[in-house]
Amino acid sequence: MIRSARIAMLLLLGVFLPTPRTEALENPAPTASRLRIRVVDTDGHPVAGATVRTIPAETGAEDAEISPESPPKTAADGSVQIPLGADGASFWLLVEKRGHTPTLRSLPVTVPQQGELKIALEPGTLAVGRVVDEAGRPVAGVEVALTGVPPGLENPWDLSTPLSEAFRRRVRTGPEGRFRLRDLPAGSFEAVFRHPDHAPLTAEQPLPGGTSGPLGTFVLDRGTTLRGTVTDDAGRPLAGARIWALSPEELEELEAYPAPSAVTAVDGSFAVPHRPDGTELDLWVCADGFLESNESISFPDEPVQVAMQPAGAVRGRVFGPGGEPLDGATVQRVLQGCGLRFATPCGSDEPATTDAEGRFALDGIFPDWIELTASVPGLVDGRSERILARAGEPVEGVEIHLHAGADVEGRVLDPEYAPIAGAFVRGRSEAGGSRETATGADGSFRLAGLEPGPVTLVVTADRFNMEQRTLDLAPTGLRTELVLKRDSSEEIEVSGRVLAPDGAPAEGALVAVAGVRASSGWDGSFTLRVCVCSSGHPQELTATKPGFARGLTTVPLRGPRVDGIEIRLETGARVHGIVSGLDADEMRAATVSLGSWSTRIDASGHFSLGPIPSGSWDVVADAGPRRAQDRVLVEPGQADAFVELAFPTSYLLSGRVLDPEGRPAAGADLDLHLIGEEGPTAATRTRPNGTFALSAPAGEYTLHITAEPWAQQLPLRIADTPRTDLEIRLAPGTTLHGRVLGTTTEEATLEVALTSSSDWHFAELLPDGTWKARGIPPGLWTIRAVRSLRHGFQMIGPQVQIPPGLSDMTLDLDFTEVPVLTGEEEP
Repeated sequence: MIRSARIAMLLLLGVFLPTPRTEALENPAPTASRLRIRVVDTDGHPVAGATVRTIPAETGAEDAEISPESPPKTAADGSVQIPLGADGASFWLLVEKRGHTPTLRSLPVTVPQQGELKIALEPGTLAVGRVVDEAGRPVAGVEVALTGVPPGLENPWDLSTPLSEAFRRRVRTGPEGRFRLRDLPAGSFEAVFRHPDHAPLTAEQPLPGGTSGPLGTFVLDRGTTLRGTVTDDAGRPLAGARIWALSPEELEELEAYPAPSAVTAVDGSFAVPHRPDGTELDLWVCADGFLESNESISFPDEPVQVAMQPAGAVRGRVFGPGGEPLDGATVQRVLQGCGLRFATPCGSDEPATTDAEGRFALDGIFPDWIELTASVPGLVDGRSERILARAGEPVEGVEIHLHAGADVEGRVLDPEYAPIAGAFVRGRSEAGGSRETATGADGSFRLAGLEPGPVTLVVTADRFNMEQRTLDLAPTGLRTELVLKRDSSEEIEVSGRVLAPDGAPAEGALVAVAGVRASSGWDGSFTLRVCVCSSGHPQELTATKPGFARGLTTVPLRGPRVDGIEIRLETGARVHGIVSGLDADEMRAATVSLGSWSTRIDASGHFSLGPIPSGSWDVVADAGPRRAQDRVLVEPGQADAFVELAFPTSYLLSGRVLDPEGRPAAGADLDLHLIGEEGPTAATRTRPNGTFALSAPAGEYTLHITAEPWAQQLPLRIADTPRTDLEIRLAPGTTLHGRVLGTTTEEATLEVALTSSSDWHFAELLPDGTWKARGIPPGLWTIRAVRSLRHGFQMIGPQVQIPPGLSDMTLDLDFTEVPVLTGEEEP
């Protein structure tokens, strides 16, 4: 997964308290409490030298261990004391010792009444697998990468960063193709196999953690070689273009883009070997002086042609308050809309840094009107005039001037006037520009280089209310102290016990209700504190423990305390099944789900899920847009259950799509919709020669074809025989264009979309201020145009009837007398 920066959306709300008396600031901060842990083996003997780590449960800004960099280890008697975090917070406790299975517990910070928490480590495990090629020969040097989650959690995103690292493993196969996984924690692990001479492989089924035994044999194949050519818009070959061709599985697990998959030769050609068969690839092409190119490749076995469009570029200098050139200033384009920057391998939106002469260069800019900002710590951000970036024509001589600002300094304190470390403080000037920082150990902060005048400060801290204050910032600066209220949300204490099927206490079960989790203790007991916002309605409490089916009970949460809850785990049943009616490609991509359990289907169509609690369950198989489902009844005490999921018989529909000139329409999207049903029944994309093939059950359909700038819909009937002669010639459609009237002195952005009862298009905004939408089919269309201004927006929605056969239509969008909307109006 390519992880983007986390965005603190909550910074927009809250109210600050008045400044406290300075004499109260000398009160000492409360000291953190400690918890005594005793680690034993399954026979009750103490385990010395076990590493004990405490990790915050929440993901986000708290992604840091509470424990020091060198986690404490248990003494000879198996005991250790660990520090706890902020009062009331919950945390994960991870206990590890070589030769034992790592143990994970989710706990509130409150110390157990017995004064000690006892944790038993299970014996270590050894799981062994083997990797071979298509001929059955062992493959040495294969990297096996595992990413897992503990029992009771759905996916790795539920884990904070330090904890997710504990559920990642990498090993390599030996000369006989074997790999060994020792002491893998209990959980479910996705496994990916990589070797430079083979296509990457994702295991069909997750690998189980916490168990010993054979994992099976995994077969790597050579895969497909993606070949293609990169040219400029005039057809001239581009040498040195960087190529990335990644499968969805590879994109999902990436922390950052790797080195390029290939680089184009002198003739513009490239080849990326060992790509997975039958898998759509995400293709990125980056070349200096050109806009980045990104497209999905549905047929990697056919040559790809990529025509790159020239980009704009801006060159200039940044100067300080006295006219001196500024070294190390950050220069970037002002983003419109939501203001998010998305990770790409080309780095086209990356900021530039000035040199000793204040010079900067920004490349890869989409041709349009743009503005730039420059920032240096301690100075107010500077902004350029509007610049028209033209394709292939660098803009030279841009100057950005920065001037001196003022600083806001202060401290963030709790209601007892003790400092709050790690609080997030953001200051925004009414004149524009913002700064943000985190408080130090003494609660202090400094925001440098804000524009004098009204400044709004917003502060957030874990387990405190968000606060806000608007202050008048003088040119000489400002000092302030901010006191936060504690989060006053009332909580309900929920407690009880988790029992095994035989009635014995179940230690270490993960209990969850309303998004709150805690592990059961040695005697099966648990305590959770749930927000009162969950009260009044029945809530499901679940208990998960490896080797058992999930326990479940439903309890209404009323009053300050709910106790005496009993959750009994079940032995559970394995639900086995077979899926029929899919071809080999569909089978590879198909998944089966039952409640919160899901798995892939093997090559023969078989699957297995469990252990599953007793009850009546819907079992669903999904293969792209197609779905088959049935119900299975699991009786109490039943060990195995079986279900068959049969997809209805499908019939081949194939042919080709041509553009209005009779040329093959490569890459056209086809969606087949059964009349009266939501969503497509089947979908595909045309090959480079315009041909396509898809399968669907007999019925009356509407076929949607989209090949920019054309779009078309056709009624279609599929009978109980294949149809292989369908030829579709796209109608040219209408080009709708016009001027944007109603000038404004404010900075403005415009979005134009066209919608009909069953289709939609986005318009293209041109550098000369006009707009254009191509390939619009006949019919009644609503044009939704929204012009966003600094302090609001304007919106118009004219309708236009496009007759058949019309090639061109002019329509001006007039904002001259349109009111500017503000406040809560939704465009």
